[in-house]
Formats: sequence, structure tokens, C-alpha cells
Amino acid sequence: MAATPYLSVIIPVFNGEKYLAEAIGSIVDLGQEEMEITIVDDGSSDGTAQIAARFRDRVAYVAQANRGPAAARNHGLSLAHGEIIGFLDADDLWTENIITQALASLRARPDVDIVQGRIQEIKPRPTDASGCAFECFSKPYPFINIGSALYRKAVFGKVGGFDETMRFCEDYDWFLRAFDAHISKVRIDDVTLLYRAHSGGMTYGKSVHEIGMAKAHKKAIQRRRRGAVSNSLPNPFPTLAEYIGSRPS
Repeated sequence: MAATPYLSVIIPVFNGEKYLAEAIGSIVDLGQEEMEITIVDDGSSDGTAQIAARFRDRVAYVAQANRGPAAARNHGLSLAHGEIIGFLDADDLWTENIITQALASLRARPDVDIVQGRIQEIKPRPTDASGCAFECFSKPYPFINIGSALYRKAVFGKVGGFDETMRFCEDYDWFLRAFDAHISKVRIDDVTLLYRAHSGGMTYGKSVHEIGMAKAHKKAIQRRRRGAVSNSLPNPFPTLAEYIGSRPS
């Protein structure tokens, strides 16, 4: 019997044929043996399934009717066998620091539930002699993009899954709930996620209101008014601003 994967990586994807192979490659190239990769196809109508089939020896592929990224991530969670969970959107890339730094930190720190690295934004570049298809155009920054962190699977039993009523900002909402549940998290200075900025992205060009950030904060306020959140934070515990981080202006 094969050993249980230590790390389960979930890739939610909707019409991601353009970038999916690169995303999978960035995971496979890490050389992590104790790992499973699950692609959750959220009702794609393009060649996503065919791209995934090229990696059938390394990934599991499941399809569902289109229900949004929160539902796709929750589906992936229900199938995960690993003690550690990672998420990668189909148009983003992981760096080796997700293993050498983030995973190593979780293994070394049983008192920590989430390790989050920095994000660096990338964009397409004209083909040149280097063969590199993208270039970085932001400085690394700390923020709660779901793909920049690794999580102990047990955390989702405490916080719950992603809110499937939210098509956007479901990751921001989840981190607010994790903060309210006093889930321990540390940030590292290493870049773990290369975030691809492109016009096909779900939140590209949308305002804070359009992506539902206000809704996430409203939900947090309602939880506190109901008394569902303890005001007694473990000591020391980061402030909400420290927990969330910030994107460059």
C-alpha cells in the first residue's frame, strides 16, 4: 500500500487551458515525493481536461458543474489525504520556497497551523533568448492570497471550508474566520507564490466592492455581534493587520 501523502495540493480551475500546464509543472518540479495533486475542474468548456490528462501519472482529476472557486476548493479538501494542504490557482506558480521554507517551517513548528510566504506578481513578457515567458513587476509583499501558504488539514475542521456563496474574496473571508478562531500563523519573508496578473483573471480590473471584500468584513462584524468570537487572544498574537498583510498600492 502506498504511503499517505504528507502534502495534498488542490488546483481549482475554470477554463484554465492557457496556464494550467505551467501551474502543474511548478508543483511537479519541486520534486516533493510525499505529495498528491488534485485538479478540480469547475465546469470548464475549454481544453482543461485534455491538459490535465497529459499529467495523469502525477495528478488526480475530478470534474464538477460550475459552482465557483470556493466549492472547487471544498471539493478538493474532501478528497485530500495529506496532513498538510496547499492550494494553487491554475494561473499562478509556486516557487521552491513553498517546500524548502514553508513546509519545512510547518514540520519544525508543531505549534503553528499556517505558514505564509510572500507574493510576487508576474506578467507575460515578449519571448526572448532566455526562454522565460514572464517577468516580475512587483516587489515581494505579504498578503493572504490562498496560494502563498500551507495549512495543517486539521485547521479546516476548526474554521470550516470556504463560503460557497462568495464567488470572489472567499479566501479573504476564510482568513478573517481563521483570525477570529485564533488559528496560529507565521509569515516568512521568502516568496512562495508567483501571482499572474492578466486580463482573464477573475478579479482583474474589479473594485474592492465588486470582489466582495466589504461582504467579508460585514460577516466578521456579524460574528462578533453574535458573540461567536472570543475577545481573548492568545499572547502573543498578531493584530488583524499583521495577520492579513497588505498588497502594494
